[in-house]
Amino acid sequence: MRKGATQSDSEIFKGCSVFFINGQNLSFSRSKTLGNIVKRHRGAVATSAAQATHVVSASLKLASSLSATSLQNSCLVRSEWIVESVEKQKRLEENCYSLARASPDP
Repeated sequence: MRKGATQSDSEIFKGCSVFFINGQNLSFSRSKTLGNIVKRHRGAVATSAAQATHVVSASLKLASSLSATSLQNSCLVRSEWIVESVEKQKRLEENCYSLARASPDP
């Protein structure tokens, strides 16, 4: 166990770097809380989408404001991916939490 770790810490997000896009349904304080959860489980919080393996946003509209090149190596997911992964104590499939899946059919 690493120094300062608690028994409840895990490595769910090891290798993940998460960037949060704040908006109406994902506030700054909620992003900060989720970021702390990611860090507690061995992940990192990215300072830009270009550095991230995962981009968390509440809506596809907000995410579309980022350039395609900054998202090319990232999974675009809803915040539930973090919450439910921790609840189940394993990293869940990102495809199930994709923003594209959350969007209603045209």
